[in-house]
Amino acid sequence: MEHNKVIVLPNDLTSSFFVNEVPYLKKFFDEIIIISFRGNTKEAQDIIKKYDLECIFISLHDLRLIHLKKIIKWFFSFSVRQEIKESVSLSKVGLQKLGYIFLYGLYNILTISQVKKQIDKTTLETQIYIYSYWLSRTAYCAASIKNIYPNRKLKAISRAHRYDLYEEQNKLNYLPFRKNIVDGLDAIYFISRDGYEYFQQKYGYIGIENIHRKLYLSYLGTYNDSRWTKKMHSKKQVTIASCSYMIDVKRLDLIIEFIYYLQLANINITWIHIGMGPLFEKIKLQASQCLVKDSFHFLGTVDNSLVLKKYIEYDVDFFVNLSDSEGIPVSIMEAMSLGIPVIARNVGGNSEIVNSNNGYLFESSDLKENEKEIIKFVSSRIDNIEYYTQISTSSKKTWENKFSARSNYNKFFESVLHE
Repeated sequence: MEHNKVIVLPNDLTSSFFVNEVPYLKKFFDEIIIISFRGNTKEAQDIIKKYDLECIFISLHDLRLIHLKKIIKWFFSFSVRQEIKESVSLSKVGLQKLGYIFLYGLYNILTISQVKKQIDKTTLETQIYIYSYWLSRTAYCAASIKNIYPNRKLKAISRAHRYDLYEEQNKLNYLPFRKNIVDGLDAIYFISRDGYEYFQQKYGYIGIENIHRKLYLSYLGTYNDSRWTKKMHSKKQVTIASCSYMIDVKRLDLIIEFIYYLQLANINITWIHIGMGPLFEKIKLQASQCLVKDSFHFLGTVDNSLVLKKYIEYDVDFFVNLSDSEGIPVSIMEAMSLGIPVIARNVGGNSEIVNSNNGYLFESSDLKENEKEIIKFVSSRIDNIEYYTQISTSSKKTWENKFSARSNYNKFFESVLHE
């Protein structure tokens, strides 16, 4: 069998999304090299030790080791000049875009130097894969490497999620080097059909011959190794959970409004939230001002391996996600693996996992428009256990059929190796 080597660019080695895939990298590749842009922390070292990984850490501090000629050569290359010509203007936003382009370039120069070392010491017979976990600066690097080694047995691929895909979700409404990335990569794997279709529409790939050989749909997945399932019993209190980083796009303010309406309807609600972030103090204050005292609990950062245990411990009845933008949230998959029905807004790929059989999906951020239906749906946990059991069972089946990590990651890497 042909020897293969994968050079992975995860941006951050410690990302729980990426760590979920590591056992499958070990399964499908003979040699694994990880080049991480985020720091060499204790958490990173624990992961390296656990999975016996070889990892190279880089940072912008390493630029002192890069000769100025390389930066100048990159800046005056045709693709960079073209990107600047098409995207940069003499305005505040234009200059910010120029800075964004420079960040891509600096990362590219640093990473390519490390990737080239790995390729140059690899035999010509070895099949090499460059795997970017995000369709951003790591994908730009993977595409650039492919162009440097046109005659090597080398395949460059990338996943595409949310912030690295939807330009409108970027504060500049801009993501650099889209054309260079697409042209240079062999394949792009989208984690949602919404993202897959958005990309084709946005960049004019609909109807392009053979584009189906480059763009693929490949869902992420989660684990439920303990085979936990939500237990059914009569209740007089409903527990709702959310799990996210505390930033604006996650709309925890809407979740507080959501809980507020339920409490106004005299539903006994407990809300738990997993995750921290810059808005923690603001959200905590808002919750204390709007919600019944002691009806909410901020659990802070919880190790990914303990999230399901927390949902069981608190006997969570519904999971809620009211974000302004999503790919398909792994947090929703985790909840569904236990049979917890999900309440979510119809944004991004949420409709690919949440429906009327396993939860409640609504269109607007104006909760008033959906207030009566939401109250009725949540109340079903107390006054219609037969219906609640039905949607809980459906939630679990959705996860088993479409979002199990074991199934999805096996399919993904088989596709990478054999397409």
